Amino acid sequence: MSSDSSDKSLTDDEAFLEQLEKGTLRNMRVLWCELPEVKESGILDNIKREERKRQEAMFEVITSEASYLRSLNILMSQFIKSEELNAGSSLCVLERGQSHVLFSNINSIKSVSEK
Repeated sequence: MSSDSSDKSLTDDEAFLEQLEKGTLRNMRVLWCELPEVKESGILDNIKREERKRQEAMFEVITSEASYLRSLNILMSQFIKSEELNAGSSLCVLERGQSHVLFSNINSIKSVSEK
């Protein structure tokens, strides 16, 4: 998308990424050129093939990162915070240190992914 995008389109982009994070679109493979906003804008008639490929590549990176962040959020909420995998819990099924080996860098990785 061009740097001339309006505030409205930024809001649309943010809403789309939010849907990806929530998993609303997780089972649906979408190409940049298939987005309603892109189709309706008429930009596909005005850009060169190379620019379209570049837009598709950027879109793939963004959607992949959103999907990865969603997976990290599931890891955090369903596994790391579970009583069975929490080293301080009496229900923990891991030996001392195993939780650290499995999950030691997840918070840092998630933090970087959120940027």
